[in-house]
Amino acid sequence: MLVELFDEDDGEDGGAYVVHAVQYDERVILKYYEATCVRVGQGGSGPWAVPSSSFVAGSELLNECLMVACTLMN
Repeated sequence: MLVELFDEDDGEDGGAYVVHAVQYDERVILKYYEATCVRVGQGGSGPWAVPSSSFVAGSELLNECLMVACTLMN
């Protein structure tokens, strides 16, 4: 799933991201879903893709420092 993030605090476009995982969590009085996303880019007229620089060198693992967690709301 491709999503576009928008930062309400500074009103800036956060770019395009792909949802990597969705997880459910419960706090004392709060129940919510959270999406873990990673930024994507579009080269020319090609498809959206995760850049190779987002992966740990020599592997298919995403660099967790480049992931963004977003709370999903109604």
